Amino acid sequence: MSFTTGGTTRWMSPELLDPDQFGIRDPRPTKQSDCYALGMVVYEVRADAIPPTRTTVRLMCQVLCGNAPYWEITNGGAVIKAIMDGRRPQKPETAESLGFTDELWGIVQRCWSADAGARPDVRTVLSYLNHATWSWETRQLM
Repeated sequence: MSFTTGGTTRWMSPELLDPDQFGIRDPRPTKQSDCYALGMVVYEVRADAIPPTRTTVRLMCQVLCGNAPYWEITNGGAVIKAIMDGRRPQKPETAESLGFTDELWGIVQRCWSADAGARPDVRTVLSYLNHATWSWETRQLM
């Protein structure tokens, strides 16, 4: 494994962690690796983590579990191994009550695909987040 780039391991895509395994000669972040990280951010953010302001993006306040990716693994090397072995975070049991629907979970899982080309673009992810926020707000008003 040739770890050649800087970054925060728990949010890094497999191809950035081990570019040789994916045949990448220039291991720079890409739109696809950014999408992988966005999926991890969606997994992590929780409603009380962002102070409410006019500029706060409300949809980010609606999602999710409040745990860092791979929170249960304390060793950095073990985190890298888990990512490279294809392990991804599990959907929290209470996620549905926070608006983390099966549909949103599906898009987050697509963000985490080991195949960078199979990941959605950011516009697609934002569209799902916008829909998830609307659904969550509608449920809260009822």
